[in-house]
Amino acid sequence: MIYKSPLHIIPEEYHADLSVSTLKKVKKKLLLQMQLESSITIEINGQEYDKNQLLSAFDELISQPEFHHKLYQNKLLLGFIEKGNLSIFHYRQKREWLDEDDAFRDWALKLFCERLAGVYRELIEKDSFPSTNDIKTIWNSNIILPSKYENIVYTKVHDFLKNKIDYVRNQYSEIVETDNGAVRLKEGLDENINFNWIQIFNYLPSSLKPLRDDYCRWNNSIINQFFSRPELRKLTNISQPDLITLERAARIASIAVNKESNIEFSNKLKLVLRDYEKRKTTFVGLIILFMYFIMLFASFEIIALIVGILLVIWIGRKR
Repeated sequence: MIYKSPLHIIPEEYHADLSVSTLKKVKKKLLLQMQLESSITIEINGQEYDKNQLLSAFDELISQPEFHHKLYQNKLLLGFIEKGNLSIFHYRQKREWLDEDDAFRDWALKLFCERLAGVYRELIEKDSFPSTNDIKTIWNSNIILPSKYENIVYTKVHDFLKNKIDYVRNQYSEIVETDNGAVRLKEGLDENINFNWIQIFNYLPSSLKPLRDDYCRWNNSIINQFFSRPELRKLTNISQPDLITLERAARIASIAVNKESNIEFSNKLKLVLRDYEKRKTTFVGLIILFMYFIMLFASFEIIALIVGILLVIWIGRKR
């Protein structure tokens, strides 16, 4: 559950005195306001609270008012724990809250690590260049967690990544499917052959390296499975999208498995893909030139017929 400071429900003028009597006074006032307005919720600082949420927030605040107040005053730390705001990792000054040798540090670290593990999960799920940069920012920051808490965070990250890789492997135990007699890679497989995953491992502890290697081995198995089919051993029989996916799989596999042969295979696929692009460019150019002469000499009906024929040919080539 994501932490939300209970101090958001307390007006600023009461923050200097968070005694039990003051908190009970504010709670009574807010509950009375809800009763008078015959409302099931009350809006405080732009946030809606029902009665149960209100009572829970006060119970939490009464149990540890000093900790909540100290965290509330540290806007960078609070922003990360509540909203996952990464500004704290860009801030290069000393982290006083990490240096405090008291119960507050341990209390804050539990909240911080729970949020950090969640942020890692969110960034990995986004699976984009900006999210990888955010992971890099966290890794390169000067926030050094005590080993006990670091283990908590990266154990959760390890388990999440392992489950993700296992899920993909099980989901695509069969990597090919047949469509109108043509054999191709199973739909959706290309999204899971992602070099961005490899980049992410560069900004995680070395203890997670076996997971990266496991992912590389899975990519290598895809290449082996695909080309075990006789009809697919000739590269010209493979669609351009599948060649792009297989080339990426070869690059990923080369990091941990059969490095030289996979790099060589990747380069071979790149050459075939360049030929595809050249043929496509030539074909489009010929169509444009042909259409130019047709428009000069033919009637509208003939032009429409030829355009229809060309569209059928083009769609056939795409398939």
